[in-house]
Amino acid sequence: MFHSQSFSTTGLLPKGQLRNVITGLLFCTIVDATAQEVRFTVLKGGDPVGSIRAARSISGEHTSYLITSSSVLWMIWKQEVETSMTANFADGYLASCNYKLLLNGKMRDSSRLSGSSSEKWAYVHPDPPVPYRSITQWTTSRLYFEEPIGKASIMVESVLRDCPLRHLGPGIYELTLPNKDRNRYIYKGGRLMEVQAERLLISLVFRRA
Repeated sequence: MFHSQSFSTTGLLPKGQLRNVITGLLFCTIVDATAQEVRFTVLKGGDPVGSIRAARSISGEHTSYLITSSSVLWMIWKQEVETSMTANFADGYLASCNYKLLLNGKMRDSSRLSGSSSEKWAYVHPDPPVPYRSITQWTTSRLYFEEPIGKASIMVESVLRDCPLRHLGPGIYELTLPNKDRNRYIYKGGRLMEVQAERLLISLVFRRA
C-alpha cells in the first residue's frame, strides 16, 4: 500500500496543505473515545522513503478505518505516491469503502463501494459500476489492527475482490493480489509489526514505528 508545492484549483491553499486538511477532516469523522492509531515507516532497501498512518474507531456496532500513506520513490525518475483508504463496517459487515492513489499529484487509481444494505455497487476505475453481492467481514484495513487467524481470503479495497490469504507460520500471512503481487503480514502477540510488499520492479517493507 502507498500513498510539489503547487497550488490547488481553489487558489486558496497549496495542494499539499489542502490534502492535509481533507485527510484531517476524514480522520475527525471517525475519531471518538475508542479511536486507535498506529504508524509504519516505509523502507526501500533498508532506507526510509515514506510513512503509513492507520486509524480505527469503534462506536457501538460501527467500526471505521482510515489508512493513509505518502512515499517518495526513485524508479528512473522521482515518483511521489500517496494513498487514502477508508472502510466502514456496520454490525460486523462492510458497509462502504473508498480508495484513491495519487502519483505525482495526479489520480492514478481509485475504487469505491457504496449503496444500501440491500443493494451495493462496486466501482473500480476505469470500469463501470457493477453489483456487489459479497458479504464481507475482513478487508486489508482490518489487517492493521487484527491478526486474521483462520481466514482463507481477504477483500482488498483497491480492487474490491476477495484475494487468497495463506498462513505461512506463526503470525505470518501472505496475501496474493489479482496481478500476482504479494503482501506478507507479520504479527507478534497479535500486533502487526511488518508488511513486506513484493512487486515486479520493487520490494518495500512497512515497519511499525
